[in-house]
Amino acid sequence: MQRHEAVAHVVEQGDLFFAFRRRVGTAHVHDLRDVQRFYIVLGTHEPYDHFRVLIVGRKHLPEPGVDRTWAYNSLTTDDPEMLDDELAGKDYPTKTRGLCHLPEAELAGEGAYRIVLRDDGASELVYALQQPEVMGPLQRELGIHSEGRLIIAVRNPDLGRLGGRGGPTAEFPPELRARFGGHRWLSVDDPHLLDFPNAQIILIAARGRPLALGPGDDLDKQQVRRLLRGRVRRALDDEPTPRPPLRFICPMCLEGFETRSRYDQHLLGAHPPRAPSAADLASALKGVHFPLSREQLLAEAEKRPTDPRVLELIKALPQRQFRGVTDVAKALGDLKNRLPG
Repeated sequence: MQRHEAVAHVVEQGDLFFAFRRRVGTAHVHDLRDVQRFYIVLGTHEPYDHFRVLIVGRKHLPEPGVDRTWAYNSLTTDDPEMLDDELAGKDYPTKTRGLCHLPEAELAGEGAYRIVLRDDGASELVYALQQPEVMGPLQRELGIHSEGRLIIAVRNPDLGRLGGRGGPTAEFPPELRARFGGHRWLSVDDPHLLDFPNAQIILIAARGRPLALGPGDDLDKQQVRRLLRGRVRRALDDEPTPRPPLRFICPMCLEGFETRSRYDQHLLGAHPPRAPSAADLASALKGVHFPLSREQLLAEAEKRPTDPRVLELIKALPQRQFRGVTDVAKALGDLKNRLPG
């Protein structure tokens, strides 16, 4: 008989669904490059009934011991029509490509989950899948296992968005917001922490034996199966020809791109502009051996994923030799001070 670790307290339990949405204009799914969104849908039973939709930032669950990822709440509702609208396909107009179709979400796994509070104060999202019975290539691509344990915590909204991006943060009520105090993260000892749109969540793979999970409620399962067209997909589509590797990885959301042009377009479109910081410059020139000229600095920065705004600043530097990152930062500071406004 398999042994299971004891837990201190069950915070919440219910049904869990993994779902994904193909990219716009993509007919087949060969790997993560063809996935637009990766969802975790939680259908809670206790302490209250509703649905919660989480979007996983890296489109891949973390692997035990070495990996972590972030997620955020995109919807909490007890209205099936709102859940249907969140996961259904839809058409929308664009300025350059006319009418585009956003594919409906597809089911990649279903089972039961619990959020538990451990004796050491950490919280875990623990799941056990009932379908598919055998994990296929799609599940492996998304990092889904038949059983899993993920340490889960909620980010302090006062810290802003992860990766320094602009945009809204969760509007917690005063009594919940006050609990964060000076903490960067809170364990999920109260499931309401997960209920607010834009709540930012960290997921860290945990080691250890799986936890025993009880049977779920088929009414909730049937509802989500209907919305996700009822079939758990296991296979990836065959790819007739090899594709180039992902050469550029976005440092903000970790999405990968085959070409610099698509990477630059993503940076400008997906992440609100902000003035480049000293940290951006240090990241662009990390590991570079000085002294270097302006052209050599630019060539080194272009070898790695660098914010296009940092590249423009480097191009505007005076034509001379630079002794180190501090020297470059000082020259950029002088340059900004000479700019009008």
